[in-house]
Amino acid sequence: MKIGYSFWGFTSDYKLRNNEEVSSPDGCFLYVWSIFQELVKRGHQVYRMMPDQDDEAVKKHGRDAFSLFSKDKRYLAYHQVMQADLNNLPDLDILFLEWRWPVDGKNINVGQNKKDPDLDIHNYLLDYYSKTKTVVIGSDQDYKMTRDDISKVDVVFDWGFKHGWHVDVPFDWSEISQFSTLDSYRHPILYVGSRYERDDYIDKYIYPLAEKQIEVVLIGNWLERNRDSMEKWPLIKFSDKRVTNFEFKDLISNTLVSPLLAKKDYNQYGLMTGRLIECLLFGAMPVGFKDFWGIDKYLPNELIVDSSESLFNLILRPQDRSQIS
Repeated sequence: MKIGYSFWGFTSDYKLRNNEEVSSPDGCFLYVWSIFQELVKRGHQVYRMMPDQDDEAVKKHGRDAFSLFSKDKRYLAYHQVMQADLNNLPDLDILFLEWRWPVDGKNINVGQNKKDPDLDIHNYLLDYYSKTKTVVIGSDQDYKMTRDDISKVDVVFDWGFKHGWHVDVPFDWSEISQFSTLDSYRHPILYVGSRYERDDYIDKYIYPLAEKQIEVVLIGNWLERNRDSMEKWPLIKFSDKRVTNFEFKDLISNTLVSPLLAKKDYNQYGLMTGRLIECLLFGAMPVGFKDFWGIDKYLPNELIVDSSESLFNLILRPQDRSQIS
């Protein structure tokens, strides 16, 4: 079959635009290559439908643009897909859309020359292929699809259990054990991610550890736009620096416990993000929460907590104390 895959992100380890590293949250580098690899392996013809944001990095670094992990497989997967021409769109059997939505100041309501084109391209593809026999699949991995959005596609692809058709974040699991875990750790508990609908979890599970003199590090947008994170949780160490993929790997591999914090609707519908894979790949111990629907599908009971006390006890088990240096 001819399959078009539409995603707005980077699959390489560098996020370059005009030879400068850009700040952009993006998990595509973790899993998209696995999808490309498997589709090609099954004999399908695959098109990249959004602009190739890795082109600059690959031209500059070659194979080393994918050196963070699984370099050869990721480099090959990148070259096995074709770039679609938006001025002459290919005939497709399936169009797979990682759903885009309006983000004020990013792809709407900003200067035309500075606006990301993801939403415009997304809408153009949706309009064009809805008039053909192409099966259109909307991937709602951020739970941003509205009723009207759902009516525009043939199938909704769900990474949780909200829409009835579930799939876990894909990954080439033969690659999961390529790194050895470290014998000691710089960070007892660290989380890299944004402050979006996670305050309740910080209050209930995480901040009580800081009050017990456990060093807690949160990295992301916690201090951006005058957010009151330091006022709410003065004992936590924050960094609002957007880390590169290489820095992310170094941080996670030097972390004992990384909590799988999630938004309320992710918890409600059991949407497990790629954070679990990142922990397993780079060497941190993932810890989940009892009120995440279906958490025992992903973690053993020993790594599921129901209170700050159980998380505290998990971090300071006798066999783990020696790991914190």
